[in-house]
Amino acid sequence: MANTSIIHVLAVVPSTSDPAKRYEIRRGHDNNVYCTCPAWKFQHAPAGQRTCKHLKSFFASQLANGPEAVRMLTKSESGSLLAKSVKKQRVASERGAAARAAKKAARLAVVS
Repeated sequence: MANTSIIHVLAVVPSTSDPAKRYEIRRGHDNNVYCTCPAWKFQHAPAGQRTCKHLKSFFASQLANGPEAVRMLTKSESGSLLAKSVKKQRVASERGAAARAAKKAARLAVVS
């Protein structure tokens, strides 16, 4: 990231590949929006022209709620957002595991 100090953390989002990892979406003094994920960091474009899936998702969800919804999140709001995202991801993972187990059981029943 450039030598620009960060003035606000807009959101904290979990990694889709590793729920233990979290990335911050930040706004700098230069008014550019940054993400701490590797995909954003290692782009060769200037900060104002970079993007990543976290930024796209963040802005899409904010704009879906109307322009007035695009604002800075407080620490408690971003923590709550992260907790909800992690829970949603865990539930989806558990459902996927249950579906895979059911398919495996069905295959084994056919073989027997």
